[in-house]
Amino acid sequence: MKLKPYWNPWWVTMWAMSVALLVVLGFLVPFTIWSPTMMLLLGVPEMLVSAKHRPSYPSVFTIIAAVIPKWIGLPLVYGFAAVYIAALLGQPNPEQAGLAVAVSKWFAIIVEKRFDESRSVRA
Repeated sequence: MKLKPYWNPWWVTMWAMSVALLVVLGFLVPFTIWSPTMMLLLGVPEMLVSAKHRPSYPSVFTIIAAVIPKWIGLPLVYGFAAVYIAALLGQPNPEQAGLAVAVSKWFAIIVEKRFDESRSVRA
């Protein structure tokens, strides 16, 4: 893990617990309960981070980027966002949309990395 020493440990713990709780609740409660819970657990702290701009209180995405490699973190974030949007739109199987988007993002990251590698070899 690459957590910054000046990050407030209670803030980082709050983010970790919120994300873990939301993942578990995603499998246990209906979307109509999960959605407002997500807005409370993620939305309110993100608004505080945006308003205050204090380095010791990073956003959840800053922490994810510090802890999880890009090729895992971005597909997960995109996949969960797709599940959320598909559920909002009333799709019958939102998890399928999330999986499709996550795999597509993972593939795009791999292709981009290979493309950049081939460009640097030619240069």
